[in-house]
Amino acid sequence: MIRAMKITGFLTSILFLFMGCSPNIEKRASLFAEKEVIKILNDASTYESVDTQVDSAFMSIYIDYDACLAACELTELEEKLEGLLGQYDSQKSSAAIWADSDSAFGKEEYRQAKKEIERVYNQIEDTKKKIEEKESLIKERKATINDGEYCGWIIQHRFRCANGLGIKMLNDILLVSDPDFENLVIRMMLDEDDSQGFENIKKKIDEVLGV
Repeated sequence: MIRAMKITGFLTSILFLFMGCSPNIEKRASLFAEKEVIKILNDASTYESVDTQVDSAFMSIYIDYDACLAACELTELEEKLEGLLGQYDSQKSSAAIWADSDSAFGKEEYRQAKKEIERVYNQIEDTKKKIEEKESLIKERKATINDGEYCGWIIQHRFRCANGLGIKMLNDILLVSDPDFENLVIRMMLDEDDSQGFENIKKKIDEVLGV
């Protein structure tokens, strides 16, 4: 599932309709958050609820599952492309070293380098194609979603749980549920330093949309 998103004033202004929630809604939101968080913990027995806040959620490209997933994948693809371009340059340099060699060893090194250049080039082209597909998907989602349409509840949940070293850590997560608290729309860890956190997802989506 997508990880991400520290809520900022900007996101709050476009996602939330601030209104008092009844105790029943708050309780249902808390139970929903607990159920969804426990699903992703390595050790659910260490889970401890700290705080839950809930408000009405309205559709936005920044909580659209397909768009956010595409943005995360786009970041990974761009990192992959950068690595491939580095490999391509390295292999071209290697081929240049052996290009004028008359020895059997040199000719074999040149042949291998040329073969590797072709392999990496094909990967580069394939990765560029996938990047274009992800960019197109984000644009299509922006064009088709109903911005501002009520879509359920947006929940900010703070909890403690043990990390891989057994140390209890404070965590924040954002969840969007349907109006009946039955289905999860999207779940994202609230971590501003996360490479797939909100700041990076928003930046990537805005970059694609030219915002």
